[in-house]
Amino acid sequence: MPNSNSNSDSMSDNSDSSKSKYYVSHLQNSSFTIIDMLSYGQLSQAIYIVAKFRIADYLKNGPKSVEELAEQSKTHPDSLYRLLRMLASVGIFTETVQKEDGEKVINNNSKRKFDITHKAVLLQSEIKGSIRNFALMFGLESFNRAINDLSYSIETGENSFKHANGLDMFEYFQQDQNRKDAHLVACFLDFFHV
Repeated sequence: MPNSNSNSDSMSDNSDSSKSKYYVSHLQNSSFTIIDMLSYGQLSQAIYIVAKFRIADYLKNGPKSVEELAEQSKTHPDSLYRLLRMLASVGIFTETVQKEDGEKVINNNSKRKFDITHKAVLLQSEIKGSIRNFALMFGLESFNRAINDLSYSIETGENSFKHANGLDMFEYFQQDQNRKDAHLVACFLDFFHV
């Protein structure tokens, strides 16, 4: 007579195998999610760069080629192209091609022409609700030093901005050499009604 436990062992093995496959799949998905999160720093820097070079302002009247944008912003066309492709992948710009009737379509043929999206409009300097200055603030070396020194704050409970820059944020931006950037912090505070 066959052992009745062999069927239950077999079902248990299948169940364990299924659980293991699910667990591995879940770990892989979680890994990809965390890898995406790790790239947010690069994304933040990319947004800062297009804000700095006013790319959204140059697109306010419609799509332009990378070469036109590079000429207006005094940047390197191929490098700008790669940056705009990166930002297009997250919906900040869109790569387009014009049909003969003038209709815009999403470009899958890499024609090096970009247009603005509702997200990129927020990076224009002259619109109500612009977050361009906010993006510029996060590109400041003083903020990057503070963010890179965040572990100090977690370890000690002390202010990482002060530790990284020698003064707290408000004192730092009152210094003559830093005043040129103080308006960015003021815009940030005003935006959040602080």
